[in-house]
Amino acid sequence: FTGVLTFKNARKAVETAEAIPLERIVLETDCPYMAPEPHRGKRNDSRFVPYMAKKLAEIRNISEEDAEVDDLGMFMKLFADDDDEDFDEEFFDFIFESIEDITSTAAL
Repeated sequence: FTGVLTFKNARKAVETAEAIPLERIVLETDCPYMAPEPHRGKRNDSRFVPYMAKKLAEIRNISEEDAEVDDLGMFMKLFADDDDEDFDEEFFDFIFESIEDITSTAAL
């Protein structure tokens, strides 16, 4: 899900977020577009992902901690080929640790 999840008129996104198993959800920025409320209309970036997690928690009536989906794990499931010898897991770990550092400093 992108920042659209936080929009007041995002009925379909909310219904989908309610229905999809949590372990199949990925929160992403769609940078530089679709910044979540309260930053709608501004340039989006990864610092705003926690706003989507907060909204997901509200929609699903779960804690924000539970709503912080395992984006790295989902990314690996979606895009990694376990049989691919060229897959550089350390590189992806570095990238996602960097993203986590950025998003953990976002003020909600």
